[in-house]
Amino acid sequence: IDEYMIRAEAWGATGVPVGAEFGSANLFGGARGLFVTGEYGRGDALGMGIKYNDYQAFGRPLHLFLWSASRPLARYSGASLQRPFQTDFQPYAWLMNVSQYRSYYTFHETSIRDVSLEYDSRSWAVGGLRRWPHNASGFQLGAVATGTYADPIRVVAIRQNGPEPATAPELSARYAAL
Repeated sequence: IDEYMIRAEAWGATGVPVGAEFGSANLFGGARGLFVTGEYGRGDALGMGIKYNDYQAFGRPLHLFLWSASRPLARYSGASLQRPFQTDFQPYAWLMNVSQYRSYYTFHETSIRDVSLEYDSRSWAVGGLRRWPHNASGFQLGAVATGTYADPIRVVAIRQNGPEPATAPELSARYAAL
């Protein structure tokens, strides 16, 4: 048990989106963090999100991080579990991470100005590191495997009321899945 900390953050004082995040990075001194986010965006769209950290997950020296949010122009979620190096004398560390993301990519080319591509992206990572001897001054060997898959969904124009379907033959020819 340790001291606890409360944090508040706000953004968007001069326009939209406007939002705030409130929570604690050391909830009740128990090496757990919890943050809640609220956001107001274009077209009266509301967003919310949550992040949870546990630095002693399952009673072990594991770091568990869970997150999810539905914002006015993005949705994302994921999970991460890792065993980081806590001292110079630990022989190994590892991580596992999965996430998904839906957002918009805006093009700045003259022929398709003001048009965005809505897309889904999913990614994962698995990796580890081993030390010989069991301290930071020796030899280290590690490996990581990652993957990302992105899938275009539709062409949109981002307007005051949010995304609206749009046509862009240049994008439809470039991204066949549309």
